[in-house]
Amino acid sequence: NDMNELFNLITLLSPGQLKTPAQFRHEFVERGDRRRPRNRTKLRELLMDVMVRNSRSQVSVALPPRRATTRRLELTADERALYQATTRFVRGHYAAPEADPGAGQRGPAGRALVARTLLSEAGSSAAALSATLLGMRERNTLAGPALEQLCEAAAGVSGSAKADVLVRLLDEKIDKVLVFTQYRATQRFLLRRLEQSGVAAARFDGDLSAHEKDEQVAAFAGERRVLISTDAGSEGRNLQFCHTLVNYDLPWNPMRIEQRVGRLHRIGQQEPVTIVNLSARDTVEDYVLEVLDRKINMFELVVGEIGEILGNLEDEREFEHIVLDLWAGAGSDVQARDAFHALGDRLAEARERYATTKAYDEELFGDEFAPEQ
Repeated sequence: NDMNELFNLITLLSPGQLKTPAQFRHEFVERGDRRRPRNRTKLRELLMDVMVRNSRSQVSVALPPRRATTRRLELTADERALYQATTRFVRGHYAAPEADPGAGQRGPAGRALVARTLLSEAGSSAAALSATLLGMRERNTLAGPALEQLCEAAAGVSGSAKADVLVRLLDEKIDKVLVFTQYRATQRFLLRRLEQSGVAAARFDGDLSAHEKDEQVAAFAGERRVLISTDAGSEGRNLQFCHTLVNYDLPWNPMRIEQRVGRLHRIGQQEPVTIVNLSARDTVEDYVLEVLDRKINMFELVVGEIGEILGNLEDEREFEHIVLDLWAGAGSDVQARDAFHALGDRLAEARERYATTKAYDEELFGDEFAPEQ
């Protein structure tokens, strides 16, 4: 993003290689554009003394294509009422100057954690949300009539629009399917729901021992067509024999989404990979998908590029904190929608800045710094 960054890195490796900052800027930085180099031939000669660069084109890692689709769905009436009630509850407590008397979570960080957890669980399943609400009630966290009403609403939800869509999807798919969820309660609910539909699924989560994990992955590679995994399965396991991934719920952190995709779309994968995102209309996840998929085409990016784009967002907050602030800090759903549209525009601009920086990199480095074979 700035030629000074190059100067600092090279100076760490070899002090004096590029002389002083002032001399470097005078000789090698284009006036009026801190990212564009000048005297490139001489600069490259100096860089070659201390620098080796492997580009993706030189490594030539060829992966099969991947295609992402989003299945937008309508929540049931009970689920929609629960989601709206959760949003009102979160907005009422998130911006409060003080936590409620007797609350176990105090201060902005504590309120943010509670808000993010409740909203994420509401987007996953009533079972996941209910488990957390009951725990909050037992610990006297944010206790009061509003919490009691929310507990009752969560316990009263019987159906699941997302689970119905997943079952229909599995009826369409004859090959193996990896289903990701963030929550154990959702995982348990889905295992029961699929069993009722005649689908025997394997499970993968952090509560299993190493031997049990191996057994579940072996079952998935063998006779079981579905693996329902928490995000514990997004690290350290290679599942290239599977070609379809379903994001049952969606992390607000794009890097975690990329980790999920990386279980299938990686070296050794021989088939095109299909990614299916389940998204309930007018929820946080729906807006997150809007800005990540439709605005910057996240699922078409090369591994690592999403981090580069977020780095050009010019916002020091983590992306999931930005999302929480936009939704929980909004005065209404309309305000939240408008705020996410503005975020989408900022992300599109960040992608353009990344593309410009990438072009500058290629202009300076090209393929001239590859290691000797």
